[in-house]
Amino acid sequence: MTITRHRVLRSVAGLAALAALAEPAQGQRVLSGFPRSDQSDVAGVNLTSSDLVNWEPGTAKSFSCSVAWGVRTASESVESDLRAGGGSLGTNGTSSDLLILLTREEGIEGARERIVAALTAPGGSSRRAARSLVRSLEGLLDRTGQMDPADPGIAGPTQTNQAVSRYNDFVDASSMEYLQNQPAELRGIRTVLGRLVTAARDHDGRQAAPMAGEASGGLACAPPAPAPPPPPPPPPPVAFSMCMVQGSGPVNVFALRDATTGDTSVMMGGERRSLAEAYPTVALAPSMGWYSADEKVTVNGQTYVKYGLPRTLLPGSVVPAGEFGGVSVYGAPGVAAPGSIYLPVARDCVFHEYRREREVKSVRG
Repeated sequence: MTITRHRVLRSVAGLAALAALAEPAQGQRVLSGFPRSDQSDVAGVNLTSSDLVNWEPGTAKSFSCSVAWGVRTASESVESDLRAGGGSLGTNGTSSDLLILLTREEGIEGARERIVAALTAPGGSSRRAARSLVRSLEGLLDRTGQMDPADPGIAGPTQTNQAVSRYNDFVDASSMEYLQNQPAELRGIRTVLGRLVTAARDHDGRQAAPMAGEASGGLACAPPAPAPPPPPPPPPPVAFSMCMVQGSGPVNVFALRDATTGDTSVMMGGERRSLAEAYPTVALAPSMGWYSADEKVTVNGQTYVKYGLPRTLLPGSVVPAGEFGGVSVYGAPGVAAPGSIYLPVARDCVFHEYRREREVKSVRG
């Protein structure tokens, strides 16, 4: 006949096995890897699967709010079943002794001795191991049933872990013959611990526990603050056109303006390039001292003087006609010696007309 060791599992791999508690496999434990967080940061912790392993006996750890809520609710349910007596928690007498032990009610000394005596039947673990297990269970339901999920502290979580560890040690040291005919007290202890640990597993990672009902004061774990909404997508670029002065004269430019940064760009050869790179700024007459001093301009042997006010010229209306003082000069297309020349004074196709000096004098004379 196959003998089963009803142990309590301490690894993440045992999570799936918990569903088979009623018919555990050879050497299987129930589960002990309670989710926990460092006591220095109890409230509002987000737990990961790594929190389910390597919790050594005696370490002071705490539960997250949702896990503490689940364990507390399970404790209340276990206590209620113990008071009803019988069932999976043992005979009425066994249930009564476990209830007294787990809640520290009157008569605990006698209940403690009766459970220790039952656990130390021939083939069981040592009396010392039995006493250690029983001591770890004293007041367990009292502690876990009164935990405040918002601040569970370390007493209830640490005692739960120690009780699971003592149970595992006791089963490991017991013979197969003993386990084949294990006392109702041991089965009851296993059931109590299994229900607490199952509750811990089921609530691990929940952002908010459901309302607990009257027995638990209707408390629910506060959900985390909602994540901020994602930023709106950037507005699409704004297309525009403008006239710009280039070495060839006025040109129409079709560009895009980034609505967020204000940067401008153009498409050239299938690639987006900055406006300044694609259409570099030409030298402008107002940056030269001779322009502000109204000096005469000589181009191709002809002398010109400033005439009228600056005005906008359209693309194609003028072409390059020479250079003066570092500034490109433009004139009417197809005219070798134009009567008027035009000097750029602003990037957006604004030019100042210069006329031949003798023609201006004849008009004024």
